[in-house]
Amino acid sequence: MDERERIEEIARANAAVAAAQDRSYWLDRWHVDLNAVMRRRGASELRALVRAMRAVYRLLSDARRELRKAARQAPEKLASARRGVAQEQQRAAAMGSASAGRGEPATRRALIEAGLEPRPGDPWLRAGAGGASPLDQLDAVRAGLAPDARVVVEADGVSPATMLARSTPDWRIALYLDGDPDVYVLEPR
Repeated sequence: MDERERIEEIARANAAVAAAQDRSYWLDRWHVDLNAVMRRRGASELRALVRAMRAVYRLLSDARRELRKAARQAPEKLASARRGVAQEQQRAAAMGSASAGRGEPATRRALIEAGLEPRPGDPWLRAGAGGASPLDQLDAVRAGLAPDARVVVEADGVSPATMLARSTPDWRIALYLDGDPDVYVLEPR
């Protein structure tokens, strides 16, 4: 062992002795025998309680640190959300769907792009003010339609399988637009 390693070993030993003296100073000053205290009944429960309190303190400290971090990031996240909303509003205005929040111009544009431009005689069914289902309305308008008429149905909460089951065998689904509400274009078979 060379001289340098010997000096480092002595320094570590002195640091350990100093740490032990720091820990025992108050016990000596108050004349407390820690071994005798720990032999008494309830000492292990006391240690467990102290460990539990220390764990709760650390948990609260970590939670406070996370809250501070989130509070620092909140303005940036809010600005990002506002930018996203503004972009969505611009996109919606560009698509022409800003009328009354229903998205009707965008739906009509999608129908036109699919080659299914609504014709004047084609009924457009949506849930009525009285709560009548578009499927019930479809049953009512079938009788009075021209042979080549199409029906556009806005069905909120109606699955494609339900629509298919209610409209076949007389009708076929020519177009389905997933959205809020879903839009179906039905043509006679």
